[in-house]
Amino acid sequence: MAPIKIIDIYWEEPHAIKYDRENDSYLPPAFHPTVATSSGVYQIYGNHPVYGSHVLLYIGQTSLNKSGQSLIKRIQQHLNSRFWFRIGLIVHIGQVKQKNKIVTNSELIKDVESLLIVANAPALNQQHIDTPRPTAKNLLVVNWGFTGNIVPECSGYSYLP
Repeated sequence: MAPIKIIDIYWEEPHAIKYDRENDSYLPPAFHPTVATSSGVYQIYGNHPVYGSHVLLYIGQTSLNKSGQSLIKRIQQHLNSRFWFRIGLIVHIGQVKQKNKIVTNSELIKDVESLLIVANAPALNQQHIDTPRPTAKNLLVVNWGFTGNIVPECSGYSYLP
């Protein structure tokens, strides 16, 4: 059995996403600059026709060293496509850390995202809804701060044989 890697996610306070009717576009939230331009994970909440209001709709990730996209750019992409005409949108962003160092490894961030998805079953995620990435087996993800409605922690050992 491989040793467990503890991953901490520090979630920022939630930010409402406003719609600018005049320009027919969503306005990205005003995140702290260091967080907005970093890599990490995010949760998007909003209204869902079946599940109700303020529902966890989506969990995503981005890593600067692989995709070149900051969190704010990735969230803006979603607002311009997948979440168009959704109401009540709120986003939480989280910094992924291991041993108090910010994680920039894109594969590790993808593993973390897959565990968050399987443990929380967001309404609009399609990948990893039943099983996380196999490489997430030895991870224990612990959520801190403004976590929203997600579980406090999740482990790859709970979801993988």
